Amino acid sequence: MVKQHDRPMPGDVVQIDPAHDERFGGCFLQVTERKDWGVQGFVKVPAGGMAFYRVAYEHIEFVGAATWVDEATGKGERGTPAEVAAKLNGEAK
Repeated sequence: MVKQHDRPMPGDVVQIDPAHDERFGGCFLQVTERKDWGVQGFVKVPAGGMAFYRVAYEHIEFVGAATWVDEATGKGERGTPAEVAAKLNGEAK
């Protein structure tokens, strides 16, 4: 469990607790925004594609900083979830 004072920053990678979510448990999430209650970001979906996901701090473990992060994510300027998902899936307008 990530403690609130160790909150991940945009661009960091966390892993979702397998016991928390049947579908996304165990998946890695790249943080795009942090909140008082947890983080939100994008998960590579096991069946393919990307998904926008929100999760509380008590259900994640910090993995580390992502090596490659788009400029908007690194600055915490992510746009709408649909815009970011389109960029990550190679469908940028």
